[in-house]
Amino acid sequence: CNFSQIFGIYTEKEKITDNLLSEITKNPPDMEAATEDSVLHKLWAVTDEQWIKNLSGIMQNKNIPIADGHHRYETALNYLRENSGGTKAPEGLKYVMMFFTNTESEGLTVLPTHRVIHGVSGLDLESFFKNLKNDFDIEKLPSANGQRNESAEQAIVSRMKSSDGHLFGLYSGNGNYSLLTYRPKKEGSVLDKIDVGVLHGRLLEPILGIGAKELAAQSNVSYTIDVAEAAARVDSGSSQLAFFLNSTPVEQMRDVAEAGLTMPQKSTYFYPKLISGMVINPLF
Repeated sequence: CNFSQIFGIYTEKEKITDNLLSEITKNPPDMEAATEDSVLHKLWAVTDEQWIKNLSGIMQNKNIPIADGHHRYETALNYLRENSGGTKAPEGLKYVMMFFTNTESEGLTVLPTHRVIHGVSGLDLESFFKNLKNDFDIEKLPSANGQRNESAEQAIVSRMKSSDGHLFGLYSGNGNYSLLTYRPKKEGSVLDKIDVGVLHGRLLEPILGIGAKELAAQSNVSYTIDVAEAAARVDSGSSQLAFFLNSTPVEQMRDVAEAGLTMPQKSTYFYPKLISGMVINPLF
């Protein structure tokens, strides 16, 4: 069964699909459930064949970048291939459960996913900062009391949000914060235009030795949407560095997908999250 939807995005400035959906959602939902984070999930089942035909017609020629769940999509394709063989595949295997949202609709929130580094052997901060200077301008912001400071973290996040370039926050422990501004040397791929692509391609891999293999194994990087939690992990001694990022704009995710590329792991955190299990798609 599919228990969780693949999250697909599309762009429709006219919002014709939104208007169609509003015809349905003005009625009471068929099901609703509140999760522990106080988000209320509502479900409407549609059986009107003409309505479905109208919506399908509008969606037919749209590009649908996968914003979340590309592993689920790849698994669905592999499962279809493995079970096809020389005979006709079961009809259910030809479909996978997906959710679509219009990038022009209100309420689509993308939260940043911060990187917390641990287990990097032989990490020397002096050498690390020296290597950083090859591609980044560094502004150090030490905390007065030698410990992580919430107001300093909020100030860094505010600076990052107002920046037009690639600006990252860094917490290296003992109250030491830094702002890292990337200096582009030449025009790269579309991934060099997004913060998470710069962080992975210009810092994590070349300086810390955290490449695709390490990211896949999650041997050196953990993730959180909470800046304070990221810094607290460093102060606890369980981690070595915490990198703070801005959220990735939906338009940039679309550009990466349309270029035939894949976003770096854990690039986005959509909120609210769709609840798993509210809709289940049996494959047989």
